[in-house]
Amino acid sequence: AALVSADLHTLYEFDCNGWDWYSTWILTVLGLPCIGFGLVAAWHVRQRYCKAKHTTVDATGALFFVILVLYPRVSSSILSAFRCRALGEQMQVLEVDYSVSCLTDKYRSYRVIAWILLVLWPVGIPICLLCLLSWHRRRIVREFVGAPTESWVEAADEGRSIEQHAKSQLMQRYAFCLDDYRPEAWWFEPVDMLRKLALSGLLQFVQRGTASQVLVGCCMSFVSFGVHVRLLPYREAEANLLKVCAEAVLFLTFLISFILRVLPRVEMYEPVGAEAYGYLLLSAFGVFAALFVAL
Repeated sequence: AALVSADLHTLYEFDCNGWDWYSTWILTVLGLPCIGFGLVAAWHVRQRYCKAKHTTVDATGALFFVILVLYPRVSSSILSAFRCRALGEQMQVLEVDYSVSCLTDKYRSYRVIAWILLVLWPVGIPICLLCLLSWHRRRIVREFVGAPTESWVEAADEGRSIEQHAKSQLMQRYAFCLDDYRPEAWWFEPVDMLRKLALSGLLQFVQRGTASQVLVGCCMSFVSFGVHVRLLPYREAEANLLKVCAEAVLFLTFLISFILRVLPRVEMYEPVGAEAYGYLLLSAFGVFAALFVAL
């Protein structure tokens, strides 16, 4: 599970074996993507050597899968380099590691690297993917208007509109990231990546560890739940149901976290204690796990 979530700290105690924050940060934001991309490249070369069909399409899909797996963890690590805390007029430390001073030249150089990676990875990947999908969609429509091809003629004979055929062509070309979605929701994957960025990275800048941070996360998850219920972007009904339930569990997690933040102040008036809310959250995860297996 740690490998899949790219959380290597649960596998190896870096801090206890001579690794400082700079080393582990570089390993996470540069080492993990390089390892993932290298494995995909090696697999692609092997497939080409074996003269397998559709190697480029398969490699593109595998590369996008690696990006999806690493995206939340790497994005959160990149954003953690910007969180400094002032402990005095002449002392600022990194929130994730108090041994790192934010006033040193070494940290400033790493901060520049973090700004570059921020543009390339957390923000750049979903924005570029969304622009690429939108550009190809407009290009397909322009090709039809300029010089209708045989596929367009067939689509017209079948009674499909320009918009419907453009969506169909786009889904075929970018099947690696659109195959699970309905044609109308071709834009949903990059937007969902931005949602993950907001929950895993940007949320840590809202007064970390406070009730206000939990409240903001609760509002974000509630909006996400409503959007999924309204759109139902996936092709399969089971996938839509599972996604809606996942958003509901996430909302419940934030809500119970908020309750536990304020519970000590009103505990004498509450009929149940913190332990009951813990069992409630555990039961919600258990129901979700059973639903996942069933679907």
